[in-house]
Amino acid sequence: MLSDLLNLEDNIAALGPGDSFALALDVEVALGLGVQAGRGVTITAEDDGTYTVTGWFSAEVGVKAGSNVSVGGGGEVTFKADTPEAARQLALIIASGPKPSEFGVIKDHLQSVELSSQASLEFATKLGIGDLYSEATAGLSVSRCVRIEFENGEPVAIVLSQSISAEASVTGDARLNSQQKA
Repeated sequence: MLSDLLNLEDNIAALGPGDSFALALDVEVALGLGVQAGRGVTITAEDDGTYTVTGWFSAEVGVKAGSNVSVGGGGEVTFKADTPEAARQLALIIASGPKPSEFGVIKDHLQSVELSSQASLEFATKLGIGDLYSEATAGLSVSRCVRIEFENGEPVAIVLSQSISAEASVTGDARLNSQQKA
């Protein structure tokens, strides 16, 4: 059984307030096209004796050919459990994927669902004239996130966020010729 294989009961029992136990699977492939993906679950013991169980996933695709371009996204589902057994059950549901018969458990413990996306572009170039060299770099990044918060299985708030950032820099380096003419 997955619970025995992961030793969930002992790992959850060993958690003190503020401690976490995480299971994660990350994959990265690079062949001119960089692909990263991951998913996992984290169980955190809270100071009040409850547990926060968080399931997450992420994926990103990028191209590196003189410039870096990437597009990605991810998500996170957070649950609150009152007992170690409930935390174990929720972690197993996340790890193995929910079955229709488990939707009641999910609804009873659901705290939030968050989905995010991001895109970025970065490039650098070197310029040289004689013994004078400079490098210019620039980047642009855009991200969006929607978070739905729940109480007693019902949505109570939707939080939307967006960020845009841009950076640019130019650096120069003068190199003098060591051979001087007389």
